[in-house]
Amino acid sequence: MRTILTKCTSARCARVNVTCTCRYKINTCEMSGLVFVFQDGQHAMLDGSEGSPRAAKMTAEMKAFVEHEISMNSSVTPHVVFTRLCTVLQGQPPLESQVQGYIKRWRAKNRDDSMQPVIDICKQSMFELNRASSNSGDELLVFCDSDFENGSFVPALGNGSDGSPFRLGLTCFSLLEAYITVQEDPRCVTILHVDSTHNMVRQRYSVFILGYSDLCGHFFPLVYYCASQRRAEDVAWCLSYIKRVMQQLFRSRFAPKFVMTDADNGQYNACTSEMPNTTILMCWFHVCQNVWKKSRKLPKLQRTELFSDLNELHFCRTSTEFEVKKTLIMKKWRTVGKTCSRYRAVTKKIRRQWFDNPRFSKWQAFHTPPGCASTNNPVEQYHRKVKLVNSTSRATPIEMVRLLDQSRVGFLAKNATFSRTTQASKRVKAHYNKIKKRGDLSATVLPPVGDLRNQLVLQQN
Repeated sequence: MRTILTKCTSARCARVNVTCTCRYKINTCEMSGLVFVFQDGQHAMLDGSEGSPRAAKMTAEMKAFVEHEISMNSSVTPHVVFTRLCTVLQGQPPLESQVQGYIKRWRAKNRDDSMQPVIDICKQSMFELNRASSNSGDELLVFCDSDFENGSFVPALGNGSDGSPFRLGLTCFSLLEAYITVQEDPRCVTILHVDSTHNMVRQRYSVFILGYSDLCGHFFPLVYYCASQRRAEDVAWCLSYIKRVMQQLFRSRFAPKFVMTDADNGQYNACTSEMPNTTILMCWFHVCQNVWKKSRKLPKLQRTELFSDLNELHFCRTSTEFEVKKTLIMKKWRTVGKTCSRYRAVTKKIRRQWFDNPRFSKWQAFHTPPGCASTNNPVEQYHRKVKLVNSTSRATPIEMVRLLDQSRVGFLAKNATFSRTTQASKRVKAHYNKIKKRGDLSATVLPPVGDLRNQLVLQQN
């Protein structure tokens, strides 16, 4: 038997200027779980017959009323629903925070996944219906499939299946014009970055943000593209749509000099079919990431030597230098592989995928123009920013479209300019200041030479 002695803790007794003499004794049987409560004395509250106050809660009737209000107006605020509930229903009202929490949970579980709101946006901004007014600057342009019905075009977005995929692109005249300006400038080199990201919509559709980068590694989006599939025909659909729009608006051919992709067969097939004269480069970071996964079970010393060899090959200045070093390194790998079967298996996979495969073998630095990014890091960093805007992976299709459009408007508001000269990034400068402070590296800025002011340094390490 366990016994607890306690005083009165009633708030109504505390409001009276008299000490409450009521005491409680609570006996609990630990074997049977029975509880016996004994009271001694009287409460000091003014009305002893008044019942104990009830805790505020959402009853079934209140929940039904709240759901009815939301169904009548999906954008109604919790405060408005709370005031209406207190006016209509009798009895003790709930807390406003309880109404707000219930509405938040109900909306999360009953989101509108219908495509009708997306179709409405397409009807207003689809390219086929706005060709005459497409030169309107920052106004939204939507790329989507369409059908010709009753003398006009109507959106045909599909249901997301293999036979009827969902494909949608968001852009504007300003983004398209900025790209054409860079492509037609003889001083510039256009590198188109193609990569997909996920967890931005509850249907798990892939989101592609096609764009290009300048000599400082800054990313410039061209089209925000979402598709229910990642097949070659889906990526090719977006590229062909861009080609058609560029031809109609600017009388210019969409022809980037280079395309940077990861080891995705669908992206490679789409780029080769739609842009046969474009050089397709392989993202160096993706190569390193793939090799790291394959070599995780190797000893640390062998992994270090393996990446040292790959880095030496990556930074070759010419194809001739690469072939010479490749021959020596392959010979070295075969020698080490004779004494270690796991090392031999790993290097065999690396050679087959990143050396012998012509699709994904252009990851060396000499393939990339001087000063340009040799990875998809510009678009990866922009993906991160877009996901910060779209902080939920359970967004509905219309929410995803609106959030992508917000990212487009946000980028336009920055008024970013394409840099034609290479400059050190903030990250490189911070790293330099860090190692210089330790005394591990020293550099002296050389005198200006023509336009190369403060660009050349004499490095000593």
